[in-house]
Amino acid sequence: MEDTWVGIPVPAIIPQEFFDVAQARKEHNVQYARRNRKHAYLLAGRIRCGICGRRMAGSHSAGYLGYRCNRNAFQDGSTLHTKRSVQARAIEPVVWQAVLRVLQEPTMIAREVERRQADTKAGQDAIDRERLAYQRQLAQCEKELRKWEDAYLQDALSVQDLKTKKAEIAVRRASAEHELARLDAQEEALEQITIEMSALTDYCKRVHARLQTFNVGEQTQALKALDIHVIWHPEKPPEITGAIPVEIPDTAHVFAYHASRCAFE
Repeated sequence: MEDTWVGIPVPAIIPQEFFDVAQARKEHNVQYARRNRKHAYLLAGRIRCGICGRRMAGSHSAGYLGYRCNRNAFQDGSTLHTKRSVQARAIEPVVWQAVLRVLQEPTMIAREVERRQADTKAGQDAIDRERLAYQRQLAQCEKELRKWEDAYLQDALSVQDLKTKKAEIAVRRASAEHELARLDAQEEALEQITIEMSALTDYCKRVHARLQTFNVGEQTQALKALDIHVIWHPEKPPEITGAIPVEIPDTAHVFAYHASRCAFE
């Protein structure tokens, strides 16, 4: 019986952060590895259901490729699905044309790069100001520590009082060091944005002349370069997010028509 079981703590073989990274990589491999797909899906691993938010998987029905929400009907609850799937021919061209429009407009990319650079500089300036404040806090902690130690050596402070002062300083020092570590992480994120935007600019320059002849594999690489993700809605154009803004042209009525013809259950 479970109520008679005795729990025995077992130490972790590897640190939790390593396990989390491994699990994330495993999920990534499942979603993107070609060996796990029999057909070429442009939006594999990049499309979610706009009704429930669940990832949509590639499907093959009646000779047509498509994407289907993995949520079962009995799981709907109050969030009912009017449709669960869409054919690839109804959504992939819409997404690719929107992405293509961005790739063919260097000025759009340049504006986004400039905006990101301005945001990065502002973020770096804020980090520098915060870092200086916490470094001053650490310096103040060291100054106070020396003062209390000198007072103890001069018999102006008891051992217990010295311990109390040291404990108080240790708490403030740990807090400041924690905030500095947070700022380091934010700074690394800003540096990563700079690297990614530079790589994106270079990529767009390289492929600009041959975009119209891209095959599915090259289109997939373009989506990866722009970090494109799609949210599919049954009754309206899909939402697209990425490293730079990608907008669907005002063709909602056209999309709705094609979606109604190409969606399947």
